[in-house]
Amino acid sequence: MDKDARIYVAGHRGMVGSALVRRLQAGGYGGILTRTHAELDLLNQQAVFDFLSTARPDYIRVTYKDFLAGRTNGRGRGCSRVIEQMQTKCAFR
Repeated sequence: MDKDARIYVAGHRGMVGSALVRRLQAGGYGGILTRTHAELDLLNQQAVFDFLSTARPDYIRVTYKDFLAGRTNGRGRGCSRVIEQMQTKCAFR
């Protein structure tokens, strides 16, 4: 992976995500992209598309535990839907 690659880490405030960000930073990766839930609701398809269109990440890492565990608070399919949205957008880059 190129050190200048844009890497979006969803869930960067959690245990796994924050460790991943620290590891990437220590490895010299400078294009780390993060957004809080207040900045980007991953269940909002339009918001995700808008973010991906603007930020244009080269890689996406989803570490947000509620999505990975399939918890959605009754709002849909959780992780599988978010990953589909991200893959769809990235496929059209």
